[in-house]
Amino acid sequence: MERYCGIIKPKARSKSQLNTSLANTIIIAEHLNHTQFTRTALLATTGTQLSFPVLLDRFSPCLTELQQRSLQLHLYRDIPDRIEGYRRCQLRQDLLIGSLYSQRQSDLNRRDYRVCFRRPNYHTEFGEIHHFIRLPYFGDWAWIQEIKGIDIDKQKGVASYGRVASHRWIQIQWIQSLVGVIEESGVKLIVTDIDLFE
Repeated sequence: MERYCGIIKPKARSKSQLNTSLANTIIIAEHLNHTQFTRTALLATTGTQLSFPVLLDRFSPCLTELQQRSLQLHLYRDIPDRIEGYRRCQLRQDLLIGSLYSQRQSDLNRRDYRVCFRRPNYHTEFGEIHHFIRLPYFGDWAWIQEIKGIDIDKQKGVASYGRVASHRWIQIQWIQSLVGVIEESGVKLIVTDIDLFE
């Protein structure tokens, strides 16, 4: 209960109408939490099939010089003028991925931006997603900061990592799953539903 009070306390902004302000904010938050079910129900009634990935929570991106150069290397041509930025991505029916742009201070315990991904003909890699973009005719991309120093101990069944490293673009369809991190005695252990020990 104390934790929930800590979450909702900063949401009360009006001094004169405190109760109304708090109630409206909680209702809006719950509406946003339930939009995914509304979309699923709507699709079921209309009979149309939802194609994944679905990019959510749009914003106007301002790509840095590094991001632009890196993207040009992937595309082998100039970047299109129209780029759409997104904070979240629903990869499939049961997997919603966030980004650093989607995190709020009250969500410190919910780090839904760490992922494992696999490029064609490569082993599983890890990264922290900063944001997503959609390029007309060139697909959907994620700007990530790679997680390096991966140590997979097959005997103990434990995977850990050393540090976050350089930034790069990856295609969204390469993403396999979310990754959790547990810090134990200075060691960062990786938790995921992907089998890393095969």
